[in-house]
Amino acid sequence: MNTLSGGERKRVALATAALVTPDVLLLDEVTNHLDAAGINQLSQFLSEYPHTVILVTHNRDLTDYVCNHVAHMVDEQLHYTRGNYNDFLGAKAQNDLHQTRIATNLNKERDKLQSSIDTMKGMQRGEKGLGGAKRGKQIESKKKKLDRHGVEKDENGHRWSAQTADGARAGSINATVRAQERKNMSRTNILRAIDGILYPFIDKEIQFVLRKAPEYEFHEPLVKCEDVEAGFSGEAGSLFYCDMTILQHTRTIILGPNGSGKTQLLKILAQEIQPKEGRCVHCANVNVASFSQMVADDILETVEEDDTPLSFLARKFPLASEQELRGELASFGIQANMIGVKVKSMSGGERVRVIYASLMLGNPQLLILDEPNNHLDLESVEAIAVGLGSWDGTLIISSHDSSLLRRLIETSGADKPCVYYSLTELDDKLGLPYKRIVRRLDDREFEKFFNDK
Repeated sequence: MNTLSGGERKRVALATAALVTPDVLLLDEVTNHLDAAGINQLSQFLSEYPHTVILVTHNRDLTDYVCNHVAHMVDEQLHYTRGNYNDFLGAKAQNDLHQTRIATNLNKERDKLQSSIDTMKGMQRGEKGLGGAKRGKQIESKKKKLDRHGVEKDENGHRWSAQTADGARAGSINATVRAQERKNMSRTNILRAIDGILYPFIDKEIQFVLRKAPEYEFHEPLVKCEDVEAGFSGEAGSLFYCDMTILQHTRTIILGPNGSGKTQLLKILAQEIQPKEGRCVHCANVNVASFSQMVADDILETVEEDDTPLSFLARKFPLASEQELRGELASFGIQANMIGVKVKSMSGGERVRVIYASLMLGNPQLLILDEPNNHLDLESVEAIAVGLGSWDGTLIISSHDSSLLRRLIETSGADKPCVYYSLTELDDKLGLPYKRIVRRLDDREFEKFFNDK
């Protein structure tokens, strides 16, 4: 097992689960490390599985193909939608629009009430005696109505009768504030407490904002591989042959099945390992950063027991100010409330964000990413695709997630052309000393790579 790639080990685990055929199959981040062919096979298997499947995945294509119900966790509550992920997005957009209209109408009504109160106050100034006192009572009544306005509506905007401190009717918005707490709260504070329910729920800020690459115009390729052959030590022959050039501002996408040597190729391009034959050279003065597909787990071996994101980065970049470190973490969605959380207690996706912040603090001009969306949720995959697409540096990326790569291509723009390579298997009859060749693909071949079942 130790000699297998991550994708091959995942296939063994899935085959074991398939042999048992349980009544309920629980799968957590099942597409991690699987190649395009493996994801297609998994999609077919799950769509035909005779029993219940509960799936946590960050692969949009898989959810669209397999799922017929979506459970969305929001504010520690599960919300169910029939259909696949596309159906869920449509239902969520409709619900958000509905909540926005409710909130807008409530604000208009509050503005009208406030205007009425201001008008009555102006009239009261010219009144004396009983007339003034009567007007004062009317103003106080209007103020109370304004304070509780919106509290008496349910999550669908329907009106309930006035709520009391003894309890709220099921389904009303202020049922989210406990009765015991309401006894000691003004209506204004109750209203503030439920504002998050009245307004559309906005997910925590998900962003990947990559800092601008250091400005330097290179007049030669950033990376040049010449007659490179690579393989595993102790094995005869070579795994692949590569002759390629990486130009500044390009997005180079490397495709291939599990075990084809993509990770080895990326490590050679990053000069982390040496090829068996040939050479890989970097342009002088180019600053390179690389992201390993196992880095979210590897970081657990390097951080100290009590390390937080801030202390981890401070140790790696002692010359950076705390404000700079906090700003870089915030650029990748690690907000102030997470700064003090121990790295070892963070989720895989949160650790990945810390690692991206660490990479960008090194001011790279060339990023080499191996499965950069591992552990990231669907919203974060979208965010990182947009972030990488808009980045002004040079990018080499390998991923099995077609939606990530297509979004990256869409957002890169004409000034950052995308180039595709595949580790293509060769016929043994050719008698070559290597099994695969790194071959450039055109647009049609790129699409075909992911569409082949």
